[in-house]
Amino acid sequence: MKTVFVKPNGKTVIDPKTGQKLPEAGARVERSVFWRRRLAAADVVEATPPAPKKPKTTEPEEHK
Repeated sequence: MKTVFVKPNGKTVIDPKTGQKLPEAGARVERSVFWRRRLAAADVVEATPPAPKKPKTTEPEEHK
């Protein structure tokens, strides 16, 4: 099933799959009937997911 990244639109929305509150930062969810209704009712908005964090790379220290 396709997924969509959504954020709450000023309302508390419970994810029916997890039973948890949708985070303010948003979450990727399956594009189910439930989420299509939430989008249509403007309870959530489709958003761009945050860019993945790059792992810190450490450069080898030079030996003195």
